[in-house]
Amino acid sequence: AVLVLKELAINAPSLFNAHAKDFFVVIWNGVRDPKPEIREASIEALRAALILISEREKTKTTTYEMLY
Repeated sequence: AVLVLKELAINAPSLFNAHAKDFFVVIWNGVRDPKPEIREASIEALRAALILISEREKTKTTTYEMLY
């Protein structure tokens, strides 16, 4: 599932942006998963999402503030 989310962030940014807040709520489950493959895929998806958000919101900090 996290691989699909990663590909959505890369290839369908407008669709991903509509659900970005939900993504940032649930991605931490994958990051903390005991299986290394799932953790690595989750981190790759998180990286893709953060890159997308940083490109989209050059002047806005609301999404980054929400993460903290």
